[in-house]
Amino acid sequence: MKKLFLSSILFLSVLISFAQSELPPQNPMPIDSVTGMVIYKSIQKIDSASKDELYSRAKVWIATTFNSANDVIQLDDKTNGQIIIKGKYSFKNYNIESFIPLNISIGIKDGKYKIEITEIIYNYFNQLNGINKWETVSIENIYPISNYENGKGWKKIMIEATNKIADECSEIISSFNSAMAKPTIQKPDW
Repeated sequence: MKKLFLSSILFLSVLISFAQSELPPQNPMPIDSVTGMVIYKSIQKIDSASKDELYSRAKVWIATTFNSANDVIQLDDKTNGQIIIKGKYSFKNYNIESFIPLNISIGIKDGKYKIEITEIIYNYFNQLNGINKWETVSIENIYPISNYENGKGWKKIMIEATNKIADECSEIISSFNSAMAKPTIQKPDW
C-alpha cells in the first residue's frame, strides 16, 4: 500500500511538472487593459518643479540618451508640454540582427510629467532557408508563444527578443525618471 501511494505521488508530480513545462510563457510586458496593446508608462509628481524646469530636464535627457536629439525629436511643443521622440533600439538576438522603433511620448505640466513607449514592433533579419529579408511582428502578436513551431528554435528566439525589448523599455523609463528627478545645473552669469 505504501509503494502504491508513493508511486501515485511520483506519477502525479511528474505529470504536473510536464504539464507546466508545456504551458506557453506569458508576455512579460505591460498590456493596456483598454487597447490590448503593450504600453510602458510612468506618471510622476515633482511638486517643487515648474513646467519649464521639467521641460529642461526632459530635453537634457533626450540629448544625453540619443546620438542626435535633433534627429529623434518629431514634435517639440514647450507651450503645451509635449515632446514626441522616434528613435531606434538595435540589438542582436541569437546572432540575428534586430531592432525596435522607439515611439516615446513625453507630457509635461507644472509639478508632473508622463512618459509612454508605445507601438512596439520587433524587426529582425530573417536569414533562414535563404530568405534574407527584414521581417516585422507586432510585440502583441508574439504571444501566445505556442504560435511558433519549435523548429529552428523560433520559440526561444521570440522569448529572448521579448525579454530584451522589455528590459530596454524598462531601462528607458527608469533612466528618464532618474533624469527628471535631478534639477538642471544652473550656470553662473557671465
